[in-house]
Order: sequence, then structure tokens, then C-alpha cells
Amino acid sequence: MQIMNSKSYTSKQYNMKTRILFLLICCLLSLSASGQGIISRQKCTTCGKVMVQCPYKGKHPKPKPAPKKSNTSKQTTHAVKYCDICGNPLNQCDYGGKHPYCQTCGKLKERCEYKGEHPVCETCEKLTEQCEYNGEHPVCQTGGKLKEECEYKGEHPVCETCGKLIEECTYKGEHPKALTDIMSNMIYVEGGTFIMGATGEQQNPDSDENPTHSVTLSNYYIGKHEVTQALWETVMGSNPSYWKGDDLPVECISWDDCQTFLSRLNSITGKNFRLPTEAEWEYAARGGNHSRGYQYSGSDNLNEVAWYNDNSSQTHKVGTKSPNELGIYDMSGNVWEWCQDWFGEYSCKAHTNPTGPDGGSDRVFRGGSWISSARFCRVSNRIKYAPSAQISNVGLRLALSL
Repeated sequence: MQIMNSKSYTSKQYNMKTRILFLLICCLLSLSASGQGIISRQKCTTCGKVMVQCPYKGKHPKPKPAPKKSNTSKQTTHAVKYCDICGNPLNQCDYGGKHPYCQTCGKLKERCEYKGEHPVCETCEKLTEQCEYNGEHPVCQTGGKLKEECEYKGEHPVCETCGKLIEECTYKGEHPKALTDIMSNMIYVEGGTFIMGATGEQQNPDSDENPTHSVTLSNYYIGKHEVTQALWETVMGSNPSYWKGDDLPVECISWDDCQTFLSRLNSITGKNFRLPTEAEWEYAARGGNHSRGYQYSGSDNLNEVAWYNDNSSQTHKVGTKSPNELGIYDMSGNVWEWCQDWFGEYSCKAHTNPTGPDGGSDRVFRGGSWISSARFCRVSNRIKYAPSAQISNVGLRLALSL
């Protein structure tokens, strides 16, 4: 009985173990199937295939290292490097791939218009392309300064009377009336040919008025009036005349005094005033190309055109008698008038623009004065005197070449 119970217990125990083992096997099989499903969804990180399709199940073998090559093979197989700017291989690029840039415009120097050397204006020190005048600042032709520095911006005002710059004009452009009237009181004399000397209408001529001779003159200007005391004093600063008055002719002057006056006048006016030559004086006194052949300047009736000893006791205001054919006053009477020439004897030879002898001891004056008799007021009459002599009834008249 006891033996049977033992076997029965053993048999039950065996069956229990069998069942447990069976259950374990089932669980393992279940786990195995589940694991294969997870693995089947994973991908290989090397080839990217699903694990079940990867021949190495995700465990690829490492590649074998490539054998080392010699230095020669390295040089021949290395990739060629190129310059980013010019595109040439670096070993052919002039700058080794490091092209220089212009420090001014920022462009590559080879593309810069000035190759990196932008010109600079020497005046304002700006770059020429930034300079208002492109490096060529205009210069005032008068003062020599730059126009932007010139007080007048290069347009210096000019005195209308003397033609000088206002800053160089003695009167700063405001000349006294005696000076401003000078050119308006100059008479244009058209040149021509005339017979000079004691022509037929000249009564009681002196010997030095002969022989008559042909003279040809170019155009010129001569004063409408004798030089007044107002003009002389304006230029010289003093008045040597015996008879005083602004509109009276200046007198008591020598030929040398006249030269000093003319030099100062020309300095003030910028002109080239002078004394008329003896030929110019006589041609103008006769009326030039409009001459009517009068004995005196403008008439055969001396009282109409002249102040002389029959109607005067002193000098008179200029321009108060009648003018001659050219509109010139007082070429007969009032005061004698110095001429430029040295005194010389006449010849029969024809002359063109004669200026008298080259030298001598006496100068010539013409026309007569307020104390002269009629014969001395004739247009051909001549008087000579030392150039230094200051004579109480001798003055002057201006002339001007074209």
C-alpha cells in the first residue's frame, strides 16, 4: 500500500515537472518569434537594408586601408587648386591667388582705372575725381591767385577812363572830370596828303616856311582844345600859369615840362598821349582833308577864330571862338603850342609821317597867342625856342596815334 502511494506521488511529481517544462518551452518559442519580428524591422546603419536582408546582419566588416603611395604619385594625383579671382592655377597666377586691392576705390588693382594709384589734386589735395575742377583749378589771369581765392573771382573791375584795373588806377576808377573828358575832347583826323609851308594864301611868310613840300600823314587824334589848367593841375599837382582859371589854357611851361606832364598823364590813363609833330599840327590847323585853304585856322577873318593882340589883353577860356573845318578850336591865337620836332629847315623832298630832324638846339611851337599880331597866327608860321624855356604865352595840345 505504501509502495503504491510512493509511485503515485512520483508519477504526479513527474507530470508536474513535464508541464512546467512544456510551458517554459512555449514561452521561449513565443519570445523567439517576437524577437525575430523586431529584428526583421531594423535597418543596417551601414548599407541601409532591413536586417533580415543585410548579408552581414548589420555587422559589416571594416574596409582594408589602401596601400600608401609614393611622393611622385601624390604630386601627379593631387587635385589642382585655382585662383578665385583670375581662374588660373595658383602656380600660374601672378599674385599666387592673393590679388592686391586698391585702397581708394576697393577694386582689384588690375581693374582699377588708376591701377591703385589715384591722382591727387595738388591744390585742394582731394582725389582728382572728387575735386570740383578735376585737379585743374582755374587761375585769375590778373592777380595770379586761384579764382576761388581771388577777391573778384577772376573778374577784376577795370576803370572805364584809363583802362587800368580799379586797384591799380590812381583814382580807383573815379577820375576827375578833367581826365574823364580827355578822350571825348580828342578829334579824329583822317590822314591824307597836303602841301606844307608858305602856300599861296599865306601873306608875308618867313623864310623858314619855304620851300613848300608834299607831306603824307596817317590817321591820328588831336585835342579839340588846348590843355587846360584844370587838367594840368590834376596831373601835375600844381599850376604854373600866370593867368589863372580852370578852363584857361595852361601856360608858362617849357617843352621839357610838357614831356613830364605827358609821362604822368600816360601813367594815369594808360594811353600814349604825345605832342603833335609839326606836320600833324599844320595839317590839322589847315582842316585836314576838309581844308578850304584859309590863311588862319578855320577862317580868313582872324577875329572869328582867334584871340590875338587886337581883341585880347590875356588868355581866354578855351573853345569860345569858332572852330576850324575839323571842329578844332584856338589853333590860331590864345597860346602858342609846342610841337614834338626839333627845328629844321625845309626841303623840297616829299615826306611821309615826318618827325623832324634827329637832333638840334631848339624845338618848334606854332599858332600865335593872345599878344601876337595876325601874321604870327597864320597856319604856316613857325617859331623856335630852347626846350627848357618857360614862356608866359606858350602851352600845348595833345595828340594820340591810332
